Amino acid sequence: AVAQARTPGPTATLKITIAPFFGNRWLLPRLPDFHEQHPDIEIKPSLSFDYVDLGKSGFDAAVRYGAGDWEGMTSVLVCNDVVSPVCAPQLINEHRVPLAAQDILDLPLACGGRWREDWLAWANASGATIANPENITEYESRAFMFDAALSGQAVILADLRMTAADVAAGSLVQLSPIKVERPQGLYVVSEAAPNPNPRLHVFTTWLAQQARG
Repeated sequence: AVAQARTPGPTATLKITIAPFFGNRWLLPRLPDFHEQHPDIEIKPSLSFDYVDLGKSGFDAAVRYGAGDWEGMTSVLVCNDVVSPVCAPQLINEHRVPLAAQDILDLPLACGGRWREDWLAWANASGATIANPENITEYESRAFMFDAALSGQAVILADLRMTAADVAAGSLVQLSPIKVERPQGLYVVSEAAPNPNPRLHVFTTWLAQQARG
């Protein structure tokens, strides 16, 4: 597939629809590396929260976050979430990190979408308990969840790849070294086809390499 994709000829364009949170935070800064490695493949990203009909929209694929359960589509896993608790420094005042697991769970907690189970899995891994799981604030999307953390409203469980830049900049603090891998993650989603696009395979492979890096 890689050999086919590198066959000399005019530059091929892959139109990819991407969730803005992932695109702005992680993918777009890395795209120059892809274009340097694969000058014959141009990635044309479109940032949108909307789920599109890939068969009618003209997009070759979508990069989406979830559990890979998109009916009738081919979903290739890029990486699973590996999550750990983070928050803005002002939420913990002058307390030094790492914090004890129970102290973390006693702070205001938030989650995104349907991923409340992340907190229960982390609590189980840390040997602590959440007194009132129903009090975990649930936000519609990961983007809103991150905004809540950055503004000092709550502690969130977030994928370490997505928080690395914020932790390095000091806008978020990782509260514990305990991390757990979750079943949800990033997928490249495309229409099921008997002959998959070899250039899309190259892009997906590159994405997975970047996620491991």
